[in-house]
Amino acid sequence: LADKVLKRTPGDPSASGIRKRLFERFHILTDRISGKSPEKVFARNRYQIAKVYKLRLEKRPGMKGSMVVKVTVAEDGSVTQATVAKNSLGDPVLDICALWNLRRSIFPSGFGATYDFELLLKPGD
Repeated sequence: LADKVLKRTPGDPSASGIRKRLFERFHILTDRISGKSPEKVFARNRYQIAKVYKLRLEKRPGMKGSMVVKVTVAEDGSVTQATVAKNSLGDPVLDICALWNLRRSIFPSGFGATYDFELLLKPGD
């Protein structure tokens, strides 16, 4: 369902309400994350995910773990694929937040490659 809703145009009346609720529930940013280098894009994603992690700790105080997402970026800077390679967090909201914000990220042109986005989260960080 999320894939179908996110592919529809923002002005589509049947998708706009669902899109808004999905974005809010899974902490998907309305404005896509971008940067002047892949490092900046990944740093901004880490910052966003860390904020969501702190919110999720209120419901699951002992949650900790790591995640590795393989992110494939085309030469034009668009993300063509983002898949979880490793995940020990066990929190579906955090998983979807990370995947969708990474999939919607905009990288600078000319940095096409497959990157490993690694994230280690533990209380107190």
